[in-house]
Amino acid sequence: MKPWFLIVFGSLACASAPVGTSLSPVRQLAPISVAGRVRDTVVFLGVDFSNVGSPVGGHYDGLLKVYQGPVRITTATVASWSQWTGQIGQAAFTQAGYPIRALSPAFSQLQSYSGVHFAIAAKASSVRVDTYGRLAGDNTQASITVTWELFDARSRSVIYTAMTAGDARTAGQSGDAIADAFRMALASFLADESLVSALQKASSPVRVTRAADNVAWRRVMPRESDMIDFVSRDPKIDARPASLARVSAAVIALGGDTGFGSAFLLTRDGLALTNFHVVREQQTLTARFESGTERPVRVLRVDSVADLALIEVFCPTDCSTVSLGPDGYPAPGTEVYAIGTPVSQSLDHTVTKGIVSALRRRGSITLLQTDAAVNPGNSGGPLVDVKTGNVVGIVTLKLVTAGVEGLGFAISIDDALRTLGLVRRKAR
Repeated sequence: MKPWFLIVFGSLACASAPVGTSLSPVRQLAPISVAGRVRDTVVFLGVDFSNVGSPVGGHYDGLLKVYQGPVRITTATVASWSQWTGQIGQAAFTQAGYPIRALSPAFSQLQSYSGVHFAIAAKASSVRVDTYGRLAGDNTQASITVTWELFDARSRSVIYTAMTAGDARTAGQSGDAIADAFRMALASFLADESLVSALQKASSPVRVTRAADNVAWRRVMPRESDMIDFVSRDPKIDARPASLARVSAAVIALGGDTGFGSAFLLTRDGLALTNFHVVREQQTLTARFESGTERPVRVLRVDSVADLALIEVFCPTDCSTVSLGPDGYPAPGTEVYAIGTPVSQSLDHTVTKGIVSALRRRGSITLLQTDAAVNPGNSGGPLVDVKTGNVVGIVTLKLVTAGVEGLGFAISIDDALRTLGLVRRKAR
């Protein structure tokens, strides 16, 4: 028969996030909501338990709570704890409004090009778990101290650290107590105003160009929850493929004080799509048309996680617009053009040709992989079906690594419209 304390550890190594029957008062700490206050993507890297040695506590029994032996942890226990603390953390950060992105094998390769700004990592500085047998109260008492670090990917530095602790007592001998203790330590971290201040201070503000302050815009600024209707194309020409010249006329080069990129017009009154990283941190932003005419721009809506932005270009008269195809994703092998402003603003409206080489998933977004040449500055420009002239995606990133060439990615137009709350309808 196994010693009692080894049986306890079989239950402590549960894979899913445990929820026990608490026997001690739990402090209620309301997390500070950052919804609308922090726009940049945050990655939660989970909890590192490598510093925690074994044993972590003891098992006690009898009316006098006599020590029976040590409570030890195994590699399997540590792996299980890492898994469910990650689950608990992801849910808590998301609920508090953090634009959380989960890690995946594909994402680990693309993160340098997809707008990730912050990473939060936690390390268990100490863990204590004591179990008590039936005669000693039949419960588990646990405590944990966690060191938290907020990493700024742009400055490549830790910009905030904190240490929080939690303790709990639950019925029976299981991993429920340590899970509750971690929840308390996490709640203390999320209720820390200093954390929010550090995030806001380092976050990327999305500013409206100063030149546009006194412009008589043709659209009312939408509220954050508004669905925005737009007319996708004049039905008189719906049956005809859009020419490359017509599509190019609807592409604009976006220039600002901190960089440049591309965008394309959806509507005649100036609604346009681009990437979040193109408008991020811009204090001035100007649209330049193919003719060389320049117009002011304002930012209407952004999604930093998806790397998307909806902007409005001041069009005193009707702007040229792109055409959008039917719902769905282009099949691999579809020939496409990429139109944008690669490398330099003097190269605006450059056209390259390739194919859709694969469809990839990144969270809720479908990425169209393409071998059409894309470079810095192409971001935000359209990926266009050669046969129909319809825009099928928004160029967003390129995978750059030794020995790899021809791996560009575009966000599918359907997912971009859905993410930004845009509803297209046919003109009557």
